Amino acid sequence: MNKLLSLSLASLFAGAAFTSPLASQEIRVVPTADGTQHFISDVSHDLDRELGIIDLDNWRFRGGFAQVRFQVDPEGRAENVTLYRRSGDPQVDRIAMKAVERLDSIGELPVGYPDDQVIQANVILARSESQMASLNKQLKRVEANRIAQAAGKPGAPVLALSIAMNPPS
Repeated sequence: MNKLLSLSLASLFAGAAFTSPLASQEIRVVPTADGTQHFISDVSHDLDRELGIIDLDNWRFRGGFAQVRFQVDPEGRAENVTLYRRSGDPQVDRIAMKAVERLDSIGELPVGYPDDQVIQANVILARSESQMASLNKQLKRVEANRIAQAAGKPGAPVLALSIAMNPPS
């Protein structure tokens, strides 16, 4: 009888030793590069389509890049849309904001991203190929600086995508 009681108590304590750490372990799902790239590609395509619909006043258009941040609501629409960085051309800022606000079929974020993930659309609108190249270089510097400053800080990273287009002449 003592052997049975000892064996039962030993099993109970052994089971408790294994279940406690297992129950307290945090399960974390990490986004895959393929899933993230597919999501970025889809949103970029939709944003490009929206940019193509918006009218541009060529007379006042100077070009530039704007950074617009947003989140995705449960129905797949952009919400909490804010102008994170102005372009210096109010028309570029207006077009970038309007294009993001019109996104309505974004779809689900890739597995591993929180529901409140912040997405940043880097929208470049240029008057010429040379201005496009210059703005692209400028955007790369700004983004590299933003990423360097965010490194090591708590909080979820921003998921960024870039769209560049020359308006029709």
